[in-house]
Amino acid sequence: MDVIEDVLGNLHLRSSVFCRMALAAGWGFSKDPLAGVPFHIVISGQAVISGGTVGETYRMAQGDIAILPGGDAHELLHHEHARRVPFSDVLNTIGVPPWQPGHHFETCAFHYGQESDAAGTVIISGVFHFGDRSYTPLLSGLPKVLLLRQNNAGPEQHALAQIVSLLDREISSDHRGRGTVSAHLTDILFVYALRAWLATDARSGAPGLLRGLADRYIASVLQEVHQRPEAHWSLDAMAATAGQSRSRFAEHFRTVMGMPPLTYVTDWRMRQAARRLLISGSRLASIAELAGYRSEASFSKAFQKWAGCTPARFRRERGQARDEPI
Repeated sequence: MDVIEDVLGNLHLRSSVFCRMALAAGWGFSKDPLAGVPFHIVISGQAVISGGTVGETYRMAQGDIAILPGGDAHELLHHEHARRVPFSDVLNTIGVPPWQPGHHFETCAFHYGQESDAAGTVIISGVFHFGDRSYTPLLSGLPKVLLLRQNNAGPEQHALAQIVSLLDREISSDHRGRGTVSAHLTDILFVYALRAWLATDARSGAPGLLRGLADRYIASVLQEVHQRPEAHWSLDAMAATAGQSRSRFAEHFRTVMGMPPLTYVTDWRMRQAARRLLISGSRLASIAELAGYRSEASFSKAFQKWAGCTPARFRRERGQARDEPI
């Protein structure tokens, strides 16, 4: 059981590429917050991410990728002193509607400023979308700006560079189906970005699923819980899987994951149950059993505490848009 694949399978990642921008020197945009996860790739030149709610200033060179897991407002600039204009105004000027979750977005390519300016930058921008952010455990623990530098040695960075090259070539072409190909390449880009983070910085990141997967004790437990969520998981059983004492495991799990062990088990069971409520017509008793509950009543009580509504209401209201990810 691949935990990352398991979680991604529940999320139904949908990526969109906003645009490929050729920008003259001195450009600068202020970008509003998004319900998705925006990303920027520097194809050539340089860029700075600053302002808004991202906190620090991040400088980007050719080949670098920046992902903003919180969808925070930010400024995308040629340099820190560049004049800012609202990016929404730029899109409005060229007749491109703002991105909306769940809507098809047609990728565009445009120049901004003097096209002949050799000191400019080329950037690909887009967004990863997962639906309701509260059901997205992969984003917890990531920094406000996940910056993947092309000059970092490692197989993941090399693979990312190849994906970026293919993406840039596809966007720049007039091939049929380029929008579909670009979206799928961007989905793959996200998975490789997670791999790169796991291989380098996850162990020192904030508590969350990715840090847990990078921890040799916790990863084995997560693997088993995802493989058998319906099993009778106790603190003793999880500690034995990790090869730690009960007290040591409980403390270590909370530090790495940001929650107690049994809270994570319940959370994952509820995510699986929520998915089954929307994509299947299974009886509640069957869903409760697969989630590790012996009765519908105990399952319904736990689900209502987790989701804020009963399983029946969740299925009725959220099922009206079944193509939305959990």
